[in-house]
Amino acid sequence: MSIKPIIVTCLFLLTSIYAVPVDSITQAKFSDYKGMYTESPLCKKDEITLWTCETPKKLFSLCSSQIITKNTGYIQYRASKAGRVIFVFPDSKTPPLGIFKYKSLLNFRT
Repeated sequence: MSIKPIIVTCLFLLTSIYAVPVDSITQAKFSDYKGMYTESPLCKKDEITLWTCETPKKLFSLCSSQIITKNTGYIQYRASKAGRVIFVFPDSKTPPLGIFKYKSLLNFRT
């Protein structure tokens, strides 16, 4: 079984349940949406859990610094199995420009 279909399914469910459109992502404030974010044991207390998904055998999370722009802060994708971290991308905590891309099919204006 491939991890990719599981991740896509988790992302689809998360986006369809939690997507809240704003005029611009630059207008979104974490304090206004903090209650919508589920904490993950893969993210540290001083990090934000942007996304998390649990399967019967693994846990996947997207963790970030509290302040993040395309040139500052960081985002890391982490996976664990049996409580042990088995994957981290990228290895170092670097700004997301060129590493991650954001695209939402649900947050569009007509």
